[in-house]
Amino acid sequence: MTRREADPLKIATVGYETLASEYYDHIRHPTCADFRYASLHLIAGYLSLSNLGPSPRVLEVGAGRSVFVDLSAKFPHLLGKLVVTDQSRGMIGHTMLGSNDIDLVCANAERLPFRDGEFDLMIASLGDPYNTEAFWREVGRVLTIGGRCIFTTPAASWSERFRSEEQSGAKDIAVFETREGATVGVPSFVLSPVDQMAFVENLGLTTTDVWTFTRDMFPQGAPLSPKIVGFTLDATPVVTQFVTRKRAA
Repeated sequence: MTRREADPLKIATVGYETLASEYYDHIRHPTCADFRYASLHLIAGYLSLSNLGPSPRVLEVGAGRSVFVDLSAKFPHLLGKLVVTDQSRGMIGHTMLGSNDIDLVCANAERLPFRDGEFDLMIASLGDPYNTEAFWREVGRVLTIGGRCIFTTPAASWSERFRSEEQSGAKDIAVFETREGATVGVPSFVLSPVDQMAFVENLGLTTTDVWTFTRDMFPQGAPLSPKIVGFTLDATPVVTQFVTRKRAA
């Protein structure tokens, strides 16, 4: 991708429905595949160490292909009361192909159709498209007191460098080239760890854990996306995970 192609003045901003049919094509979009691998690793690591009780009520938002399609064998106790949402019918269709035992709801992450305090755990894998005040207010609304939200995002250090150099400074979009050859952008709001923690703190949530997946944590010899190889070193974070808790009022 050249800087001319990534001129923010010439990029059409679209929803994920536009990308749904090709988003999980690891040949066409290897960066997405690498981010997903890293995100799954971080989420699995946290779930393995967490005491969530015997049957927590779990909500996965903006899921696309649900992380539990890949992690269900490790965490079968989380499937019993699992609800998976995505605003895009095309994206959530990837979960429909992977499991018939999950409650699927087509819903905007910023306007969730659930009761106050309905869930004990929320998971937002690569939630940068909806890293907004409206979303985090919904997190605080639908979680129980003490409930947790696991939120992963592309690392800010990677995003800052890549988008400054390759997207002419357009920082709040992720740019894709579709199989038809169109260059489009989708929303992507990536904050530094300090800013992310301050952001959610102001909305009544407390960050309890911050984990990172660095480039050297990928399997040895794995072919990595040029967008990652070209803008990171071995110890550079690729994906960051934040765990937040809902405080008592």
